[in-house]
Amino acid sequence: MRRRALVLLVALLAGCVTRGVQELPEITDWPMRQDVLGALEQWELVGRIGIRTPEDSSSGSLSWRQRGVDFRAEIDGPLGIGGVQMVGDPRRVTLSGSKIDTVTVPDPERELWRQTGLRVPVAGLRYWLLGVPLPGESADIVFGEDGLPVSMTQSGWRIDYTEYRQWSLNALPRRIKAESGDTRLTIVVRDWRIPGAATSTQARN
Repeated sequence: MRRRALVLLVALLAGCVTRGVQELPEITDWPMRQDVLGALEQWELVGRIGIRTPEDSSSGSLSWRQRGVDFRAEIDGPLGIGGVQMVGDPRRVTLSGSKIDTVTVPDPERELWRQTGLRVPVAGLRYWLLGVPLPGESADIVFGEDGLPVSMTQSGWRIDYTEYRQWSLNALPRRIKAESGDTRLTIVVRDWRIPGAATSTQARN
């Protein structure tokens, strides 16, 4: 009953976006964190991403916008591939960019690898950026003394949360490192935004 009530609460909050009163509840434990953030449908992130492989190391800007099941992610900067945009939902994603072919595919991670040689775990990132596991797949999670995840292993990736920051009422990831095989990603969040809140959720020291 508690889990069902929490998911209903998040759905009601998301429905308040157009009225300008959306706000996350204060999260008090891991089950609540996993339920609330895993069901969060309206959010945005802006920051930086670094990608390192044995052949190259580069960085660029990252933005992610989630609206229900639909998302829009953009990576831009000196990555050697120009800007990359991914727009879609869990079933199909349109991948486009200045130096890649525009295609609509069910597996954008594989297509991005085929065209650019870069691995970006698109399906997992929608949840890992929030600090919760991808639903429906097993995950090994290590928690810190504060009850927040410090590392997570899922879908062939190890995700380390090396820094959290207080955003509005809750601690959200600020610095994330993800590694799979010989690919390493570093993501630094500059701002989390929850549309409809009285103000954007800015970091508080």
